Amino acid sequence: MKKQIFIFVFVLLAAFANVNKSYGQCTGTPLTPAPGIVYDYGVTITGTNTSPTFLWHATTDVNLLTGTKLTTADNYFTVDGTGSAYNTTTGGTNNLKLVWLPKAIGTTFYLVVKYTETSAPGCTVENLKVYEIKPINTFLLAITGSTATGANAQVANCAPAVTGAVVTAGTPTVKYTYGTNTIYYEVTATGILGAWKPSVRIPALNVAGNQTYASARWSSDNGTTWTAMTGFAASGAQQDLGLAADATVSDAVAGSAYLIELVINNNDFETLSDQVLNVKVDGFLPTAYTESDIQGAPSAPPCAPEAAFGKNANYTITARPTVTAVPATGAFITKLP
Repeated sequence: MKKQIFIFVFVLLAAFANVNKSYGQCTGTPLTPAPGIVYDYGVTITGTNTSPTFLWHATTDVNLLTGTKLTTADNYFTVDGTGSAYNTTTGGTNNLKLVWLPKAIGTTFYLVVKYTETSAPGCTVENLKVYEIKPINTFLLAITGSTATGANAQVANCAPAVTGAVVTAGTPTVKYTYGTNTIYYEVTATGILGAWKPSVRIPALNVAGNQTYASARWSSDNGTTWTAMTGFAASGAQQDLGLAADATVSDAVAGSAYLIELVINNNDFETLSDQVLNVKVDGFLPTAYTESDIQGAPSAPPCAPEAAFGKNANYTITARPTVTAVPATGAFITKLP
């Protein structure tokens, strides 16, 4: 009787569960896999199964027999060694475990399994089946206010101390100066394994108060070491910043966290009302840097590309007390500027 192959697919890690600090995840399946997750592709065989061999390979060619077979050097996937060997009958088994990489997003692959055995009359018989694989983009960013170590979310910081108060006699006038604020944001990246290119948009500060940024830095190890962000200017203007080298995600499900540190010189800015600083983050996948992060739940559809700098978080520098002169006493010395 002709042998038939019954194909089943199961997943070791098919869903993004317990993702910290995210807006939700777009979930992959074995045939629409998420990068960075181990998927187990398997077959069952009916019959005597005498001298069975399994030969697995992936290709982008619709001609499954003559098309170029992909290798791990193509950087579309890696092979998990707990499953079948890849593209060889030596060590080939009925299940192949693959981890698809970000480069695979947007490409259609054909995963082929060729099964061979010896039949009862002594013939060598074979059968061949194929999966269509379309990896999806599950690259998700999230941002929140943070502490210097990323240990706890923090969304507010107090107005700094008065650092100078100098009177110019005659008119008279007084020039007050105010100290610095150091604020932190934590960015979490999930849904991929490997490199991504981050961009951070920091907002304009108070120009009238001569408020400026003193530095903008990035940490990938919870604040142990810091790297200056590229594109930075010591001004109070809105700025789009980046990194000289790509960031990386080491765990597609748990994600990787990064800290942003902004130091602000308040100079003449008194902070008499709360100042809300909205920092935005964006990201793209290599090698073409055309695939952006996704919207994630609760948007519809959650897999849709995110708008430029769509993920953002507020951090507030809270107001200092306002001190008002008593009319019966008279006015304070005029403040500069």
